[in-house]
Amino acid sequence: MAIATAQKKKKKTSGDEVDPEMWMVTFGDLLSLLITFFVLLFSMATLDQQVLEDTFFSSFTGGAGALSFGHGSAVENIRTEQLISKRQQGLREFHEFLLDKSKNDKMLTSLSGLAESLLASDVTAKKRGPSFVLTFRSEKMFDPGKVELKPSIKKALAKLGDVLRYSETEVMIEGHTDDILISTPEYPSNWELSATRAAKVMMFFINETEVGENRLGATGYGDTRPIVRNINDTYRARNRRVEIIIRQAAEA
Repeated sequence: MAIATAQKKKKKTSGDEVDPEMWMVTFGDLLSLLITFFVLLFSMATLDQQVLEDTFFSSFTGGAGALSFGHGSAVENIRTEQLISKRQQGLREFHEFLLDKSKNDKMLTSLSGLAESLLASDVTAKKRGPSFVLTFRSEKMFDPGKVELKPSIKKALAKLGDVLRYSETEVMIEGHTDDILISTPEYPSNWELSATRAAKVMMFFINETEVGENRLGATGYGDTRPIVRNINDTYRARNRRVEIIIRQAAEA
């Protein structure tokens, strides 16, 4: 009996022993989680803020499934309101910028309704150093691969031109494309396409709103100055744009 009891105790003691290296498994899991976390942080830090917002909200509104709320959902409405609010703030600052650059009564009259017209055309306004940059999406201005202004954008450009006509500013118009190369008889490269589009906007200001030619300039950069990486359709759409850069006129 004593021998049998001792054997049972020995077996029990042997079964309770803990592998002294088991902690390494948990430690390895912890390290893997930490590495994943920091990679995620770095990735988010390098993403464009606007595209990040688009991606986040599209996960709720973009397709069928348990997380899809459908068209007109509360989440989609919140996103729209946030984007409009951001654009409104930029356009308000642009309005103040113009007021500061000229006290011409005709310009002050022309300012009425400018912000609303630009907002309706999805135009964004952002201060860049001493200048203000108005960004027009190419899809709103031109058909794909074309350079003729759409009739729907001419109202906003005419309103802007009326203000620029009487303001004490200089205006540079820049054309930009994505990285998808164009090769047509009319436009052998993205350089020609972007430059011609910028020139079309400049000529509209000259011919339709009588902005002084000596205050205008136009250039095209093709796909050489993207604002986000050309890795998907959403990013490429943001890079296809016309920027109108407005700054204080140089003193004579």
